[in-house]
Amino acid sequence: TVDEYQLRVPTWIRVATAGNAPYTANLFCSLLSVVCSTDTSTRGVFGIFGNAEVKDMVSSALQLLVILLDFNVGVFVLPDGTEETEGAKGEKGGRRNSPALRNVFRSMLSGVHRPEELDFIFDGLTHHLASAASRSRTSSVSEKPDLFCEQLLILTWHLLTLNGHFLRHVCSRRGADALLRPLIALLLDASFFIHRRPTPQTHDARPLAETRDSLSPSTNGGSLLANDGAESPSSSSPAEAATALSRIGLLHMCSFILLVLSSERDFAVRLNEPFLGKAPADIPVFQGSYADLLCLAVHRVVMDATGPRGSSDSLVDMLLTVLCNVSAYVKSFCLESCLRLMAMMERLTRRYWLFSAPQHYHDVFFLLDVFNNLIQYQFEVKRNAQTSARGADFTHSLKVFSVEKPASS
Repeated sequence: TVDEYQLRVPTWIRVATAGNAPYTANLFCSLLSVVCSTDTSTRGVFGIFGNAEVKDMVSSALQLLVILLDFNVGVFVLPDGTEETEGAKGEKGGRRNSPALRNVFRSMLSGVHRPEELDFIFDGLTHHLASAASRSRTSSVSEKPDLFCEQLLILTWHLLTLNGHFLRHVCSRRGADALLRPLIALLLDASFFIHRRPTPQTHDARPLAETRDSLSPSTNGGSLLANDGAESPSSSSPAEAATALSRIGLLHMCSFILLVLSSERDFAVRLNEPFLGKAPADIPVFQGSYADLLCLAVHRVVMDATGPRGSSDSLVDMLLTVLCNVSAYVKSFCLESCLRLMAMMERLTRRYWLFSAPQHYHDVFFLLDVFNNLIQYQFEVKRNAQTSARGADFTHSLKVFSVEKPASS
């Protein structure tokens, strides 16, 4: 279990990541090269391996690389509840000369800094993520979880958090569209699967993408299946339950990555580039920038998470934080984005949501910061004034909002 893993460091992973084994650097470079350079949609490697063999090879290399990178030796919990740091490991039991635990794979990943190497890794990751997003649109409910996509997101998370050169390179020198498009597509697909997918009693045998395309998102962001209750574990098969857990992981991993990217100023500035192409099926058609794409996607997921089948408050907090981080650098929002910002404010200030948990008032603060940044920094916005005028009645009701005092006994 996870608790047992934290109490005792596995011997094999400690030896494999210590750096004393031969060809450790060669193994790291080989695994990363196989993952980033191999195209699983073509005929194979030099025509030798078929498509199935290539997918198995890339999947195995990615899984091994993620396992090695996940071993974080910074802090381990001992059985007595204390924390074992690297400085205390050598002195434990009188072994002052014992080497401290370390993970050379994380060190080598954080040391990649050459621009051509960063471009090589970025191109390989975005290609695999785009392929995973296209597969997710056509997947059915009964299919197995896409573990390859989950491991890709974990590797992307490690690259963005461990390697500052990679994060700055992606945000400043590479466009936001290559990484933002597949992340938003995976985010919306996972949200639809968890919150708005028809229940097993009502869904038919049509593919998931066909069922979703027949549903048009409403303007106020209400749940499209408001009458459907949450799925009961007894009514779903083990395969569907595993797929649901996998989609929950995808939903949170995409949110984590967007949160890291939004903390960079260069990423927020590049969101002002015009959006070209077809928008995902879960958001309305618009003419604007990548900031509008991000805003509409956040609105869709937040409305799903706060609907009848939503259950994750941390997801709402993360996505609103993403929107708050980039709002100070966005030059303009289209009319569709402005309307949905007001719809989110109206949803999150309803009494049933505010009083359902003690921390829900933080969501209102996040959105107020967003509006404050839009008013303070966006000199080019003209539609925001129209949207604010339309929401004048709602703004006044929020101003006079009060809580009834409990009756004295």
